[in-house]
Amino acid sequence: MNKKKLFFVLFICLALIQVLVPMSMIIQRETTLATGQQFKLVTAPADPYDAFRGRYVALRFQEEFAPVDKDFTARHNQKVYAHIFEDKDGFARFSNVTLEPPENVPYITAKFQYVDHDKDNRTVARFLLPFDRFYMEEKLAPEAEAAYLKYSQQWTNSTYVTVRIRNGQGVLEELYLDGKPVSEFLR
Repeated sequence: MNKKKLFFVLFICLALIQVLVPMSMIIQRETTLATGQQFKLVTAPADPYDAFRGRYVALRFQEEFAPVDKDFTARHNQKVYAHIFEDKDGFARFSNVTLEPPENVPYITAKFQYVDHDKDNRTVARFLLPFDRFYMEEKLAPEAEAAYLKYSQQWTNSTYVTVRIRNGQGVLEELYLDGKPVSEFLR
């Protein structure tokens, strides 16, 4: 094979990779949104300003921890698996954190931060969920951010997101303010 044909084949391969990788990421997220199990996560106040990230609502969550054994060890930012259950009010809570994905239990993949103790002196693992921003229409984002900050400071479960989770992958579905989808709330 001469050099021109080799470069052409390599060019075609590179072009295919550049198309297939983003396509597979989109398909994976859309499949999770279509078939994943839905959970509601209560949010908490967050710093609303970041000049580099564009128009979005910055999210923080009330619950980013779960009980673990006293001898639980993981590295900072190591991938962990937070087991999820729904409380009596229909909100997601985390029952455990493990280093291996569980079987037959809903879970989300997260990043381990550190081990701590909660108010009941239980050993808990702190972790970061894989999403921290809700993107929306550029003109509505500042108004939504202000409303989100106001309602999330009330600590009444009136601000939350719905998340679809499938095989540990979580995708944000909707942001709710005062129990209404953000777009409806802003009307």
